[in-house]
Amino acid sequence: MTDITVTALVPAGDLHPGDPVWVTVTLVNPSPTPVRINKRMAVGYKDHLSREIFITLRDDAGNEITCSAPVDYDRNFSGPEDYVLLPPGRSLSTRFDLNAWHSLDRPGTYSLEAHYQADEPLARKPRDVVTGVFSSPPVPFTLTGPD
Repeated sequence: MTDITVTALVPAGDLHPGDPVWVTVTLVNPSPTPVRINKRMAVGYKDHLSREIFITLRDDAGNEITCSAPVDYDRNFSGPEDYVLLPPGRSLSTRFDLNAWHSLDRPGTYSLEAHYQADEPLARKPRDVVTGVFSSPPVPFTLTGPD
């Protein structure tokens, strides 16, 4: 089975409800051979199409937080130019504002997992594209109240 390592990074320091929370998601190919990935790395929601990255958020009790007002996005499926070989030991990253996709409007402690999937079901994709969902370890972060 082909393996991809996914990591997520949330900035250290003071984070406040409603402020941008810039998340960096990185894919690494730890295998000795190249793997075909989708380099677009578009963010979306687990149950929506035309995305490669989706996020699971949990509160400090471990309960999954669902988005109460999801972004209504409409984008084309990936084209052939989006599928590339990631050489052994190489990485690819993307960065996005978590608050653009999930409204975090309360102080508290949260954890985030980033998930990567290159084989979206309705897209035309190469036969050798990496298949399945690859997930980062949970990353804790805290939103503090107003100073």
